[in-house]
Amino acid sequence: TRRRNQRVAMQQLQEFKAEYVWLRDLAQGAHTSPKHLRALLDQEGIRPISGPDIDGGRQTLFRRACLRASPAILSAVSLSEDVAT
Repeated sequence: TRRRNQRVAMQQLQEFKAEYVWLRDLAQGAHTSPKHLRALLDQEGIRPISGPDIDGGRQTLFRRACLRASPAILSAVSLSEDVAT
């Protein structure tokens, strides 16, 4: 069967990027490994909303608002919406 071409509106993509951030992009911005950063986030009580151990998702995803609430994390990572997704 043929798959139907589905598209996401640019506005929806921008809203997603403003609300969420991938662990890999956070780690890149912090110049560390995703595994190390995930351990630091766990220590701060910051949990992902999606990922392999949450819902079987392939990538670990965080809400930006949760990260902004932690000064310790803010000093270590970049939350720029320009971070690649």
